[in-house]
Amino acid sequence: MSEKLFKESINLFKQKKLDKSLVNFKKLFKIYPKNENIINYLSLNYIFLSQFTNAILVLKELITLNNKNVGYYLNLSYCYENINEFEQAIDNYKVAIQHIPNEIQLYINLASIYKRQRKLDEAENVIQKSLYLNSHKLFTSLAGIYADQNKFDKVIEFSNKALELNQSDFIALNNIAKVYIDKKNFEKAADYLSKALQIEQNNYLVHLNLGILYKNLNQLEKAKVHFNKSISLNPKSYDSYLFKSLIELSENNFLEGWNNYEFRWFKQAERINIKKPKWDGKTSNQEIIIWGEQGLGEQILFSSIIPECEKIFKNIILVIDEKLKLIYQESFPNIKVFTPHEEWSKEYFDCHLPIGSLGKFFRKNLQSFPKSNNYLTIDPKNNNKEKLKCGLSWRSINSVEGDLKSISLEKLLPILKNENINFFNVQYTDEKNNVDIFNQQNNLNIINLEDLDSFNDLYHLCQYLKSFDLLLTISNTTAHLAGALGIPTILMLPKNIGKLWYWANSSDGQSLWYPTIKIFKQNVENDWDSVISEIDHYIKENFLN
Repeated sequence: MSEKLFKESINLFKQKKLDKSLVNFKKLFKIYPKNENIINYLSLNYIFLSQFTNAILVLKELITLNNKNVGYYLNLSYCYENINEFEQAIDNYKVAIQHIPNEIQLYINLASIYKRQRKLDEAENVIQKSLYLNSHKLFTSLAGIYADQNKFDKVIEFSNKALELNQSDFIALNNIAKVYIDKKNFEKAADYLSKALQIEQNNYLVHLNLGILYKNLNQLEKAKVHFNKSISLNPKSYDSYLFKSLIELSENNFLEGWNNYEFRWFKQAERINIKKPKWDGKTSNQEIIIWGEQGLGEQILFSSIIPECEKIFKNIILVIDEKLKLIYQESFPNIKVFTPHEEWSKEYFDCHLPIGSLGKFFRKNLQSFPKSNNYLTIDPKNNNKEKLKCGLSWRSINSVEGDLKSISLEKLLPILKNENINFFNVQYTDEKNNVDIFNQQNNLNIINLEDLDSFNDLYHLCQYLKSFDLLLTISNTTAHLAGALGIPTILMLPKNIGKLWYWANSSDGQSLWYPTIKIFKQNVENDWDSVISEIDHYIKENFLN
């Protein structure tokens, strides 16, 4: 009878009738409490039914019967991870390695947990200790850890070691391709991804990086095809959702774009811990905390929605970057403004929302953008007006895209030579000496504002911006502040990398987020000359007539 019940239980398990299978294996376990096969099936039923706590108890029993079966340890750590008991998972892998020191998957999985916890030194140490096993999988795993540390030479070194052991290691090829994407050597990246795709057509990471490659090349339809493929292969390919959202938002596809934009929370940690529910987008007359996230530019951008929030919420508490606090206190006098490290949590509120999630409720289509939107109100520094006053910001030090966003002062000469304009350096990097030398070499007088720290003192920067007739800038925080203040702004954008999604939300070259920002972008990669010529003509037509 027991043998018949065992066969019946296995058939139920194979047919995925797990509830019935579980009942049967529980009966068998009572009859044969030390039968390893029965206990294993019992644990698998619990795992597939997501009853991880029960599975853990059974797996521990299994390991006491057989501490050399790697599958039991892998399943036990899998269960711990699913109930967020990561330290228990780590300890289990360490015990497993003691009993089965030559099993490479144990090292890879242990390093993977450390990697997800951003404990990259620990992850590296685990793999380094296992390299004596001489497995291509271990070299590839180590290369992935180095990729997270931006140690590109190490990524290529250990990926090549993996390929020496196994030419078909498509993950190693993918890792090398990612390095070349980051280095903007797209031709080499495409070559390695092509090789990886020939070996394995259905790996989500390969398609993710193909999507990133095509996005950087501004071939957006191809990029979306690969992001969608990556998601179909792995519904937890969160990077694919996020990158796809940036394309969708740039194309004014707000319905899908905002939904996929929420996947950013799988990439970034929430900056503040709140137990109250998030706002549902429907209930009005509540008291809400809106809290800042991402960079300063995004916080300023999404703050354009706060005036609309003031109309539907009973009370708003705003938690924002410290550099913006004074500006926001003056601009939103009816809102309590805190920084993340202040005691905002003592305030009463019903719900909360990260500031980047306001878009999905208030910017659902092109018609939802207001025609004018100067929502920051700061008194100007001074109003002495002899000539047209133009602020100037030209350089980015962003490690990923700064070189493509930046423009040299030499390139700007056709504009800077205009004798009817006074130019003021509001660059957030210290360029005083460079400006002095440039002035001397070109007989110009770009004015350095000696009392201004554009990086740390944004309130003082806003006062100066408010006193200008015009700002000429690349994409940076200064551009966002000028747009929010309603300052006429000329924004210079590169063709592909560095052209952030929200600048594509425009109508006839005017930003939808900031109606006073006029956008001029490259038509050819690295060609600023035609952009400068167009801007020079625009300034003469619109500001000097």
